[in-house]
Amino acid sequence: SSSSPLTRVCPFILGNELCERLAYYGLCTNLVVYFREVLELSTPEANTQVNIWAGTCYVTPILGAIVADSYLGRYKTIMLFSTIYLVGLLLLVATNVLCDKTSVNYGQVEWMLFIALYTIALGTGGIKPNVSSFGADQFDEND
Repeated sequence: SSSSPLTRVCPFILGNELCERLAYYGLCTNLVVYFREVLELSTPEANTQVNIWAGTCYVTPILGAIVADSYLGRYKTIMLFSTIYLVGLLLLVATNVLCDKTSVNYGQVEWMLFIALYTIALGTGGIKPNVSSFGADQFDEND
């Protein structure tokens, strides 16, 4: 029926998951090139940094699951960690703008970049384990 929770929540679930996945894979795909070309890291060092960051993104869902199951519930956890993810993305944009528009040295840019990346990793930790299960919670067993 049109008043079921699934029809009200489905656009939020799909939109959140779509945006999170597009941002993550878009970033992950280009990060090695950015490290090599902009920050002038060696290829092995750039690959190492990307793998550490990607690994962190896949470990932080443990934290997100604990927060959702023990403290906030899935919806509030998704909202909180989506906000953290968005802050990380905004920090990432600010880092790139600073790098392009000012004479900030690369050491400062690198420091800001890693803060942005690990803020994104924290944000993804609350989204990955909760969005799909939150959608499944909307189904009624009697339907």
